[in-house]
Amino acid sequence: MTVEIKNQIRKKLVHKVNLENDLLTKYNVDAYVLKIKNLIKSYKSISKVEEFPFRELFTKVIVESRDNIIFIIGKRDNFSDMDFDNSGILNGEITYSVRKTHFKTSHNILFL
Repeated sequence: MTVEIKNQIRKKLVHKVNLENDLLTKYNVDAYVLKIKNLIKSYKSISKVEEFPFRELFTKVIVESRDNIIFIIGKRDNFSDMDFDNSGILNGEITYSVRKTHFKTSHNILFL
């Protein structure tokens, strides 16, 4: 019985350490901002979109339609109740071509 209790205590201590580690790493705003700044620094000029590390920079990319894309920076578990009518920053438009047809897409960045 005591071995079983010691194993349960050990598992709970490991879980506690993991939660504390998450608090220190995921929710440290200064470290997160520094990570983003260092990530962007080396990409001042790129020749192809594929060269840019979208997955590391943006938490989520939401394609509302072919005409609107929202890039999200920050942590959030649930996006279903989020208000996407928020104006965001760095609003812009980009024109792209598929075969001979030209399309215009608007985009913005939301910080959480």
